[in-house]
Amino acid sequence: MKVKSKWWVTLVGLLVLLASSSALAGSTAAKPRFQNSYVCVNLHDGLIKVISRRQHNRCATGWKRYKVSDIFGKGMRGAQGTPGPRGPAGAAGPQGAPGANGAQGPQGFMGLQGLIGPAGLNGTDGLNGTDGLNGTDGLNGTDGLNGIDGLNGTDGTDGLNGTDGLKGSDGQDGTPGVNGANGATGPAGPTGPQGPAGSDGLNGSSVVTATDTSTVVDANAVVTATATCPASHIAISGGFLEAGATSPSVVESHATPAFAGWVAKAKTQGNAQQSVSLTVYAYCVPSS
Repeated sequence: MKVKSKWWVTLVGLLVLLASSSALAGSTAAKPRFQNSYVCVNLHDGLIKVISRRQHNRCATGWKRYKVSDIFGKGMRGAQGTPGPRGPAGAAGPQGAPGANGAQGPQGFMGLQGLIGPAGLNGTDGLNGTDGLNGTDGLNGTDGLNGIDGLNGTDGTDGLNGTDGLKGSDGQDGTPGVNGANGATGPAGPTGPQGPAGSDGLNGSSVVTATDTSTVVDANAVVTATATCPASHIAISGGFLEAGATSPSVVESHATPAFAGWVAKAKTQGNAQQSVSLTVYAYCVPSS
């Protein structure tokens, strides 16, 4: 009796699914009754469940994927007819004698949870004891989704990945070559010809000394003295001599522009009014 009850539960579930599919398809007569939807069927107990879109139309291990149209057909639903008038309620018929229990068939698939269907027809034209889904014409062990026609074999497991080959060993480095020996020193080259004689050097007797002495201390406590060479002469060197103030210090000593003479500057280290004597020397030679 338990098995028979499960068959009736499965049968009612399939009926609800068919009715729901028919109701959904009735809005558009040109569309097929079942869309390209998929369900998963349990390979052990025949349970059917809808695949969520978040599962990417994949079934878990131990389940097999089917199109809804593969299970319930791909027929087109015609246009919905006009409901007929409600007929009078028929008299309740006498209860028939219970039939003998039929042979136990294999467990069928569990139907999908269907949507709430439209209101059924009345007692005369509806599903009654004579014309409804009974043990003979319903989904039974022979014509229903049974173990012979329903379930496919399980998919084989994937083969193991091959192991990676061993890494080849590195080759030996070549030995470095031997450095070549230094070549022999070549013979000395011939002596070059003697160069032309140079011009005579500066005659010391032509050096002219120019001097200048200053004791003027400016507002910056600086004394400046400039020695200017005679005409047609240039300064080749110069010097200075300081005296007087406490710790004087020469801050400049160099040739004037175009070597026309020599200039020196000294700065006192105390009172700017101290007396300072700065003498500068220029050593001049003819410019030509």
